[in-house]
Amino acid sequence: MNKTGLLTALLISPVAISTTYAAEITVTPHDVGGLIPSGYDKVNYKLADGNWISPVSLPASAKNNAVVEIISSATYTTNILAGNVDIAISQLAIKSGEKYKFTYSSSKNKWVISGDNVSYLNPEGHSERIDENHKKITFFDMYNGGWFKKLYLPKSGKDGDIITVRSDATWDSSISGENQLYPSSTILKTSDTYTFFYHANKSAWVIEQAPLRVIDMGKSMPEVPYPTSPRTLLDIKEGMSFHITLPAKAGDRDQIRIKSDSA
Repeated sequence: MNKTGLLTALLISPVAISTTYAAEITVTPHDVGGLIPSGYDKVNYKLADGNWISPVSLPASAKNNAVVEIISSATYTTNILAGNVDIAISQLAIKSGEKYKFTYSSSKNKWVISGDNVSYLNPEGHSERIDENHKKITFFDMYNGGWFKKLYLPKSGKDGDIITVRSDATWDSSISGENQLYPSSTILKTSDTYTFFYHANKSAWVIEQAPLRVIDMGKSMPEVPYPTSPRTLLDIKEGMSFHITLPAKAGDRDQIRIKSDSA
């Protein structure tokens, strides 16, 4: 083998090894801190007393269908930062005895959560009232062919339970104010997501995340329509000046904010 051939072999060999060197690893906070490593088919990340940290971050990206499992036997709760997880909350608590599985979706550029404490429901096989014996994390998805005009949250839950309602349906739905601490305006439009947390001390669900409705006042009448979400933004373009009439009624805790480009 000539020198060029030898050099080529030395350069190629490590690359070939790196594509197969570790399909699965098990790590702890002592090994990697709170940043779970990427580049593996599966990472098992274990929390325990004396080997604990909070918060914990999933890899920013991974190959499609890569898996991270987080398992805790620690006395203390750990917060998992959820900015790149397919759930509309900023962080997720994992307690002793719990385990969550995250599978990376390259089409969504997000980690999709699953596990014994997670359920995915839809109108097929379920009523418009979400089950009282729901899991800690429940997703309820609606779509064309699987749709309710109105959806009802459970009467009760455990403290910190999460319900996320999503819709890809053409038709609008609403989420009943029953069992909500503050029955805001909750119309569910195409591509909308609402997330609710259960507060045991209030015996009620509270909105954690809701869609933002932006109304372009340059194209609308000065009279603001009845809110369809707790979050409405009035966008007033430069050079426009008029009186704004707020709606006569709104849901509890509905907010209307005004943004103006005018001097």
